[in-house]
Amino acid sequence: MPLFRGKASENASEVVMDTKKTITLEEARLLIGNSNIAWTTLVEASAIVTNSSESTFEDLLKVLKIRGLPQEWAAIALYKRTKRPCKNNASEPLVMDFDDWATYLKKENLTR
Repeated sequence: MPLFRGKASENASEVVMDTKKTITLEEARLLIGNSNIAWTTLVEASAIVTNSSESTFEDLLKVLKIRGLPQEWAAIALYKRTKRPCKNNASEPLVMDFDDWATYLKKENLTR
């Protein structure tokens, strides 16, 4: 049974989730960045991408663009993978800026 009925590009109200099926990493990758899906589906897809050892730095950067909890998960996953030291600023201990991470990954030769 498919994860959802309809196309990922359709209106979110027309997409009906099959709650009996877990989203695969490949499906999660396709859902990230789709503005027409429900927030809960986007959060679930973000969790799958950020917790998978098979996700790429590019996958994590895409999740980093999603404000809120997904952005924090992506930042934590990037810190773990790169061993980048956290900032000592207690009010903002994590870098969650897309451009900052993209520059860092490029400087460290971890992305193109």
